[in-house]
Amino acid sequence: MKKIERREFIKAAALATFTLSTMPITACSLGSKKKSLSLYDKLILKGFDNEQEEYPSLVTDGSGKMWMYALRRFEFPANDETISAFYFDGKTWTEIDPVTKSTGQYEAPISACALGGKPLVAWTEIKGDDWLIKASKMNENGFSELHTFPVLKGNSINPVLIAPNKNRSWIAWENLYNGVLSIYISKHENGHWSEPIVIDRDKNSCFDPCLAEAKNGDLYIAYGLTEGFHQNIEMTILDGETLNLKKTVPVAIGGGHKDRVNINTRPALAFDAQDNLWISYENNRNTSRLEDGDNYTGDRCCAMVSYQKGKIVEIKNKGKWLFHGENDHKPTFTKDANGNLFIATHCGGNFTNGGWKYRISWLDPKNGWQAPTTLFETKIKGAMISPAIAFDKKGNLWLSTNNENTFNNYEPVKSEGITRSRLTQLNVMQFSAPEISKKYMPLTFVETQVEEFSPNEQTISTLSGHPKLERRTKIIAGETYTLIYGNLHEHSNSSNCWPAGTDGTIHDDYRFGMFSEGYDFFGMTDHASSSNELQWRQNIRLANFYNESEKFIAIHGIEWTLPSDRSLDDIQHGAGHYNIIFASTEDAQKYVRNKHEMYCPRTPETETAPMLWKMLDDKEINCVTIPHHSADEIHPTDWKVTDPKYVTTVEIFQCRGNNEYPGCPRERNLNRHRPTHHKHAYIDYALKSKKYKMGFIASGDHNSMGIGVAALWVKEVSRAGIIEALQNRHTFATTGDKMFIDFKLNGAIVGSTSKSNKPPAIEIEVLGQYPLEKVEILRNSKVVQTFKMADNTLKFEQTYSDINYKEEEEVLYYYIRATQKNNALAWSSPIWVESL
Repeated sequence: MKKIERREFIKAAALATFTLSTMPITACSLGSKKKSLSLYDKLILKGFDNEQEEYPSLVTDGSGKMWMYALRRFEFPANDETISAFYFDGKTWTEIDPVTKSTGQYEAPISACALGGKPLVAWTEIKGDDWLIKASKMNENGFSELHTFPVLKGNSINPVLIAPNKNRSWIAWENLYNGVLSIYISKHENGHWSEPIVIDRDKNSCFDPCLAEAKNGDLYIAYGLTEGFHQNIEMTILDGETLNLKKTVPVAIGGGHKDRVNINTRPALAFDAQDNLWISYENNRNTSRLEDGDNYTGDRCCAMVSYQKGKIVEIKNKGKWLFHGENDHKPTFTKDANGNLFIATHCGGNFTNGGWKYRISWLDPKNGWQAPTTLFETKIKGAMISPAIAFDKKGNLWLSTNNENTFNNYEPVKSEGITRSRLTQLNVMQFSAPEISKKYMPLTFVETQVEEFSPNEQTISTLSGHPKLERRTKIIAGETYTLIYGNLHEHSNSSNCWPAGTDGTIHDDYRFGMFSEGYDFFGMTDHASSSNELQWRQNIRLANFYNESEKFIAIHGIEWTLPSDRSLDDIQHGAGHYNIIFASTEDAQKYVRNKHEMYCPRTPETETAPMLWKMLDDKEINCVTIPHHSADEIHPTDWKVTDPKYVTTVEIFQCRGNNEYPGCPRERNLNRHRPTHHKHAYIDYALKSKKYKMGFIASGDHNSMGIGVAALWVKEVSRAGIIEALQNRHTFATTGDKMFIDFKLNGAIVGSTSKSNKPPAIEIEVLGQYPLEKVEILRNSKVVQTFKMADNTLKFEQTYSDINYKEEEEVLYYYIRATQKNNALAWSSPIWVESL
């Protein structure tokens, strides 16, 4: 057992220098009369800079005792954790023995406590390739022996708990197998856990479960459910004794969008003091920021509906959108000692206010749900953290969270050569409770609209939602190649360059890619400059969780970012944005500089792109570095430098637009994007003038999954197969639709070089998902032949011989560009021609 050093909570004022990025709504002086929800006290855990705490969970027994649990990540290179425990005796918070008896690899801790009972804690444990759910109940001597929940197949994650009374508890969790998520449920009663039962929907995934128990003991489970490329909410009712299914109820189907994916997700359930069941969930109906791309995680509103007499209803004359217009996520119910119901959300920022905050509402017995109010506000971009809230015996509200703070030249570690560190601190705050009516007045309900607009899966959306395709194979020179589609450029809210809450969690990204865009592979590429080793640790782990090779490949990635100095006349030396795609977990783990930093332009070893490539050589990291948005006004690429070992592929298109050549189709894909005036930032300069050999892919970037797709011909469907395809340029790119291009030249395949002294013989096959408008042959990035399509043509095949190939003297390469009638584009990678 690793020796665990105890920490203590201290007054926030003692760390005033470190908390400038947070703003509680009110800070009255101690002892003064408090207004509703004003701040009594704020405590910060001392010693957070080396071993960091995440995912706090607060519980109370209702008699004055409170506990808090969190995931304590030990400093690099330990790569393991424990589940911390803290106890509040009514006066002081004290760290006590951890829940886990030994250190290990843990994720997603959660806790529950019944009135008059003892806490129950559950978490995910990783042992080798196995992801298991564990639970432990507190007794008089600490925590009991761990219980491991059995599953027949797949890996488990994200447990949830409720403790309706001190003799009975329920647990549910997600299990991933063969690309589909299902929900497992078990009951703890009389000291024993029941055999888990499973909720699944065949090829549709069930995820994000929440639980509530009725007075008669029946269990209500709400969860997200994929249907086509949409995400809906469904509720199942189980008999509390037999665990037999009693009823399944649709809660939210479709949404307000006709041209993109409709998302209903992260449900929450709770019974109020009058035994009315309330349901809250997120919906993306307010999505509006990007005119091309799916802002699939931002601009959320949270509903508030009820289940009454077999129907989903809402409060008359109020509607169901309790939280709207502020980008709210993760609705979380809690009750005070009198049974009054509260709900809090994590509220993300926007382009004018990038900080996140918590908002809270409560059900007043006389006046119904109150208008949401801000409880705690920050100036921090990035993390999306579920509210951890509980009430003490006096009725005061407690809130715990982990704040992320970024310090430049952070003094305590400056001697270690740290240039920038991103640290996570655990804090706990006490607020005065709002005044709540003691008189009860029944609410009037009306039936709500459960089913809204839901485009058919066969629809190829303009903005998002593309069906998964059956995989194609072909044999070339005795080798079998498989075509897979995916995305190698997306961010989670760990990348704090974007307003909080709009990039979503790592889980959001993977699930949108798997379920809504039908990807075969996906690479999360959070910014190295806004990550530390602890965040990278989780990124690596969740990629391993979702990676099921033949079914779905989750490949490790990170973004190295050096904007050009705009005061210079030319593009800054070594500037550019590069997505680093790693061949294996072992290669990804080598990218850590120290416990505080990932390699990025702020670290002295990797200040420019050539220095990055040298570091990769020195550390023997097997990867590719893929440049993107090379012709962006603010973030252009310096094509004067490259490394053919690492820069084998370029992202020709993403949400900002096409970087093919000045004036190319869809060069400016978004109104907010401005192309650079530097002509040598475009890809044609790199290919033609610098004679670089690069294949083409497309991908998304921030908030734009489905806009930009990478297509790879792989020898094996695995991480190794992806790296091999990227290194050998066996790729093509599309703007989102899963178009198909097969392009050969003198029998050579894309990415290769044909040696010949004869006119190039070109073979083309193109298959659209939407009728084709034209197919073009480009020689040295200029169109030399155009084939126009008749109406409703989906398939095009053609051979062509270029008799004018000798017009090119320095370099000779060809590629194909196809255009659909819906303005979707696809590009093959080039094939180069060299004389014998």
